[in-house]
Amino acid sequence: RAHQLESLSEDTLYLPYATSLRMSDLGYQNNAQDGLVPPYNNLIDYMRSLSMAVRKPYAPYAALGTRQDGEWVQINTNVLQIENEFYATIRPKRVIRTGERPI
Repeated sequence: RAHQLESLSEDTLYLPYATSLRMSDLGYQNNAQDGLVPPYNNLIDYMRSLSMAVRKPYAPYAALGTRQDGEWVQINTNVLQIENEFYATIRPKRVIRTGERPI
C-alpha cells in the first residue's frame, strides 16, 4: 500500500524525526505489568524485581492455562513469561548463551 516511509533496509522503514508509539497508550499494552515498577537506580533490585515477576502467578493467565487441546498457548502463567517480555523506557538486553537467563 502507498505510504510516506523511507527505506532503511530491505525490511525496515522509517521517517526522519518520527516518534515511536511503542511505549505510549497507543503502543504495546499489558495490564498484567501495570503494577510492575522495577527500580532503575540499583541493578540488583532491578534484577530481583524482574526475577520475582517471572515467578509471580497472574490469575487471568492461570485461568487460560499453559496448554489448550494439547498445544502450548503460553510458557507459564506468571506476570512475565520471560524477562525480555518486560517493556519499559529502560530495557537492558544482552546476548545470552544457550541455557542462560537474562537476569
